[in-house]
Amino acid sequence: MSELLQIKNAMKQHIKILIYFCATLLLFQTACEDDLQQECKTTTITNEAFEYISSSFSIEQATIWGDCLMLKISYSGGCEKHIFNAYSEGAVLESFPLGANLIVNHNNPEDPCDSIVREMLTFDLSNLQVANDSITIIHIANSDFVLNYVY
Repeated sequence: MSELLQIKNAMKQHIKILIYFCATLLLFQTACEDDLQQECKTTTITNEAFEYISSSFSIEQATIWGDCLMLKISYSGGCEKHIFNAYSEGAVLESFPLGANLIVNHNNPEDPCDSIVREMLTFDLSNLQVANDSITIIHIANSDFVLNYVY
């Protein structure tokens, strides 16, 4: 009987540990989501047509988390600060659902280094939301990525 009681107490202890672990993970996930949303740069909506698309970097991965577009990019450099911005003409593509072209611009300084730099860029897509709709198809002009932005 005492063995059964010991097993029962051990199970209670394991359940408590599991509950604390799950609560801690939930807390960290919420904090990470808040940090991610705060770090997203605003996507500039412009009426200008873009003819120049920078090829001085590669988009290796693209995903959307909430209103935030996350791009894993790589480029050659490492000595100078490289600046990236995202531009769009807004949700103007005649499709269903509506689509938007997004162009990532790379302000490429005269960087003498040739290391391969990889970094994560984040852009806030909320300016691309369309009233009375809940999805916009994002076409990233510098890549083959097409993503569903659901809001």
